[in-house]
Amino acid sequence: MNEISLYAFPDKKESSFDFYEDDGTSLEYRKGSYSVSHITLKAIDDESILEIGGANGEFKGKIANRQWNIIMHVENKPVSVRCNEKLIPDEKYFWDESRKELTISGIIAPAIVKVKR
Repeated sequence: MNEISLYAFPDKKESSFDFYEDDGTSLEYRKGSYSVSHITLKAIDDESILEIGGANGEFKGKIANRQWNIIMHVENKPVSVRCNEKLIPDEKYFWDESRKELTISGIIAPAIVKVKR
């Protein structure tokens, strides 16, 4: 499995957490065999910003270029979607009007995703 789906609900108050990952089978995390990615989400003016930090740390079986699929709740169809300041092509994201969800596929961390509303 090289993909992770992250559900994001932006708010004016910034939220953040650390995503821990290990081999999923052993107790080697107790010896420091794991990685941590810091994730931050905030809504500023007309933009939602999601930051996914790089995976710091090592463990057996760690995926080098983990893909993140972002499912972000936004009230209106975005004006633009950018990752690391580059415009994301239409085929890389999907807007669901009925669910008020934007799905962005194939993000590689570290990444800063900006959704302009």
